[in-house]
Amino acid sequence: MKISKQFISKSGDIYLTLLSPNDADFIVLSTKREELEFLFGVPENGISLSDYIKRDLEWTFCYVISDTNSNYGIIKVVPELDDVLSFHGIGWSKGFQFSRKYFNAWYLIHDFYFKSNSISISNCLLSNERGIKVLTNIGYLPNFIFKVDNEHYKVSYKLNKDCFYSNMDNDYLISNYLIENKSRNITFNNIIVNRKSVSKRKKLSIKRFKVIKNINLKFKSQYIKNRLLLDLGKQIYLLSFRTIKIKILEINFLNQNQYHVEINDNVKIHDVLFVKLHLREFFDKKLKGEIFFYNNQKYDILFTNDYIYLGRDRFRNTSIWILR
Repeated sequence: MKISKQFISKSGDIYLTLLSPNDADFIVLSTKREELEFLFGVPENGISLSDYIKRDLEWTFCYVISDTNSNYGIIKVVPELDDVLSFHGIGWSKGFQFSRKYFNAWYLIHDFYFKSNSISISNCLLSNERGIKVLTNIGYLPNFIFKVDNEHYKVSYKLNKDCFYSNMDNDYLISNYLIENKSRNITFNNIIVNRKSVSKRKKLSIKRFKVIKNINLKFKSQYIKNRLLLDLGKQIYLLSFRTIKIKILEINFLNQNQYHVEINDNVKIHDVLFVKLHLREFFDKKLKGEIFFYNNQKYDILFTNDYIYLGRDRFRNTSIWILR
């Protein structure tokens, strides 16, 4: 990707301007420290955050998103060792809502990137609902998930050029944009974002995640229906979150339980990621046993890194996990 000093939308309402190491103080003043540390890393002892970011900007490419009146966030572009670029960002929001210009800026920079490349990557904290929406709305798909610490998971994403174009709405068609070679100067000092206006990240509320026990449910899989006939103690749960409905048949054996799980098809992948945290809370209260998940493999991310994967039963179209 040829690094441009500035991208300008055809309509002139979006500017992506490359920051230099001298703009590190501007970034620190504009964004919460916690978010900056997830984007740039945690400074070593004795190094200020500003100096740490200044050093980072010497080899990465960081763009501020703006128009003539305000700034809307930053997009950081990182050259990876495997000859691809990874994209990361922070949106400066009001009332937990990103500006449409922040979303459009991601389309703009990716359209330019995919003129000469076919794959891009990114990652995002599982708890960052808005960040996940930005990535999945332009076509990114989860690649794998890993644990950062006891409280945080991070999801790695991958985007192919074909998926990028096929996931675009008419309102965001990149053909409406033009990359200009001219560079326009923007005075950052006049558009500093007030720290108080940078909203705190909302935590997913458990109230939006409903668990209903022992209701009459119809399971799609015949293998689960067969297990309903077993003369053993059993409970049925419905876990719902937005468009997601998760049905669970719990069977009580002598020394351990079995959990047979179905999720409705055609749910949005970012909703699947959000529900993962709540599903873990549900199983944390359960006895040890095995989880049988009767769905397409793309939804296996619900269980990845939380449970031990035993394999896949292709005859029953189920993945099997150990709950300890």
